[in-house]
Amino acid sequence: MSRILITGGYGFLGSAIGEKLVDEGHNLTLIDVAFNETKPGYYTRLNENTSVRKIQADVRNLDEIIDHFNEVEYCIHCAAALGVNEVITNPKETLNINIRGTENVIKAFNDRGSPKRFVFFSTSEIFGENAFRVTEDGDVFFRNINHPRWSYAISKLIGEHITLGYNRSDKLPVSIVRPFNIYGPKRLGDHAVKSFILNALKNEPMIVYSDGSQIRSWCYVDDFARAVRNLLFIPQAEGSIFNIGNPAGTITIHSLAKLIKRLTNSESEIIFMKPNIIDIDIRVPDIEKSRRILNFEPEISIEEGISNTIDWYKLWTKK
Repeated sequence: MSRILITGGYGFLGSAIGEKLVDEGHNLTLIDVAFNETKPGYYTRLNENTSVRKIQADVRNLDEIIDHFNEVEYCIHCAAALGVNEVITNPKETLNINIRGTENVIKAFNDRGSPKRFVFFSTSEIFGENAFRVTEDGDVFFRNINHPRWSYAISKLIGEHITLGYNRSDKLPVSIVRPFNIYGPKRLGDHAVKSFILNALKNEPMIVYSDGSQIRSWCYVDDFARAVRNLLFIPQAEGSIFNIGNPAGTITIHSLAKLIKRLTNSESEIIFMKPNIIDIDIRVPDIEKSRRILNFEPEISIEEGISNTIDWYKLWTKK
């Protein structure tokens, strides 16, 4: 039984990974700025698990978190500011949370923990506007540095360098994860799948920006959590970066809207609107490295995953 701490552990990805680790009998600590009292209707099986330590704290404040890392063996750093609208509205806050927060967490783990692996959650956003079958060593490119959207990607890229810096300087065992469009139950932030489903359930217009030809690869959260769990305990994953996504779940945004409309039996109209932000034309990962080292193979089809997600939002909207 390993001692594992997850920052942002009550969020969408953190709680999915936490549930999997608790099921295996690991000793789990969650650090988050908000638990169920500030997220009405939000439920994870970790809520009622008395063996899970829940620490309400802000990763930007080192004094609030450092003592909770005593003898922690594994740290998964999920805590971050994210969501395109949130990032554009609060770019300074985004940089502060994602850079200072990462510095504090990795320092606390390095200084107080019993480090076996630090896992940093980066983002596919670092690949910029167009990324087709990108590998982990693919080029990073931001066309318009003046647009606040890229503050999130830049903050995550800095986080990658901080993480690799500790690996090189202090021999801290680290791994980096780049998630590609993870979706599923419990995702409450700004997200296309959530927006389409909620509008479809209410028979309200489903807004597709531009002409809907933008291409994404959608990966179901259970597949993603399984990959991260494997990454923790595989020695060959140390010091490496991994794309985690599902190329088989590749679909245009317009086709995604039509799929959700069909699966909800919705009467919603699909409406096209001009975007007010820089959009991404295509984002598809190459996951051969994750297949080879993490034994990762996505199992949930996009139709099955979307159906599961619809069922969860139906229940959530009734709470």
